[in-house]
Amino acid sequence: MVPLLVEFRQRQRKNEKKCQSVCTSESKRVVCGMESMLELRDSNALDSIKKATKTASNINGIHHHEQGFAALHWDNGKNYIILYSQQLEFVKLIGEFFRKTDKYSQLSCSYKHIVALDPDKKMLYVYTTKGEFLFTTTLQRTNRPWGVQCLNDDTVLVSDFVSGSLRKYELVEGKSEPVWTCLDLMSPTGITTSSSGLIFVASFSGKKIYVISTDGRQHHYL
Repeated sequence: MVPLLVEFRQRQRKNEKKCQSVCTSESKRVVCGMESMLELRDSNALDSIKKATKTASNINGIHHHEQGFAALHWDNGKNYIILYSQQLEFVKLIGEFFRKTDKYSQLSCSYKHIVALDPDKKMLYVYTTKGEFLFTTTLQRTNRPWGVQCLNDDTVLVSDFVSGSLRKYELVEGKSEPVWTCLDLMSPTGITTSSSGLIFVASFSGKKIYVISTDGRQHHYL
């Protein structure tokens, strides 16, 4: 995996395009959210296969969806949640919300929900996977939310870059207090989980990956 990552970085520098988010497809292809485009690449050679025909600029987040991919765009003071097919064809606009800047907003999907994060208002926008708006919820006890990972048990994980913590919230309207908080993390950003439920959190400045238990009580790092 390391040579593949290095080659990808070299190509990005050569083409002077900034890759802001990445996701893998069921066919083991890589979907890249560039500064001004969404692109499907071969997972072996990373050659370009297809570019999305309809995109806004600044793709902040991409996540696998049952119909293809959900992507969070930012353009002219507003975030757009757009659904694409596996072939990166535009399917529909799911939702939108205002933001002055495109920095640090993220998106995640589960089998039940699509969740977009507004770090300025410390707020989550929650939709069904069909794109029906459900509600918004404000993240209590959070200083600067960064990463978000939607789980299949009606909960969501949110990393807090400033306070060095990870919190778990219920995706229930009116419930904004965390279920649990994992402290003493160094600049946590991106989040993912394993099939067994272990939580992996990337450290921006610590150059490590935290491995956290399902209840948030224990962690070590790689």
